[in-house]
Amino acid sequence: DPATGLLTRVSRTLGPSFAERALTAGEGQVAIAAAFSSTSYDKLSKFGLNNLPLGSVTASNPANARVGTGDFHLTSKTLTMAGTVGIAPKVDVAVIVPLITATLEAVTTQVDGNGRLIRLAETNTKFSGIGDMAAILKFKAAKLPGPEIPDPGGLGFMLTMRLPTGSRENLRGLGVYRTMASAIFSAGKGPFKPHASGGFEFWSKSVDVPTA
Repeated sequence: DPATGLLTRVSRTLGPSFAERALTAGEGQVAIAAAFSSTSYDKLSKFGLNNLPLGSVTASNPANARVGTGDFHLTSKTLTMAGTVGIAPKVDVAVIVPLITATLEAVTTQVDGNGRLIRLAETNTKFSGIGDMAAILKFKAAKLPGPEIPDPGGLGFMLTMRLPTGSRENLRGLGVYRTMASAIFSAGKGPFKPHASGGFEFWSKSVDVPTA
């Protein structure tokens, strides 16, 4: 606190859960964070992953008919580590590194018109490694009127680039560069502290998803 020379909190809250805030870390300050999430998938587009139709062949002779189905269990566990450094009073740089473990358990079957099992394939595969990393540049352009401490809020801008460091084949990334430019507004006075952020993301190319 410049008025007293004592250490004090720049902000009285940890910030919003789903939006950004204009506050920067401060020159020479370092922040480290980690988050963990576990996700299970039960649908691919509008199709359920249990008893998923894979194709069928009709024939006048039931012995030549074929119906294929599959049961898929896909889960992912992500440990996200982030580090932020204030390189100037109003400028932060940050790096986000996700460590992903994706597990695919699948059983595919094919039966003929008589209900006889013709073919069975089974897998239990685990893919582990780095996902798509992100590099972030954040700039606080203006602050709202009021003392520096606690932070009164203001307007900021952020540039986020996601790099295709994760393997798309192993379900850990998208295989494209993504760059998001966003604007941030936050207010810090009184019991009501609104925050808002919005932007536009540019992709280096589209992501094709086979449907057949």
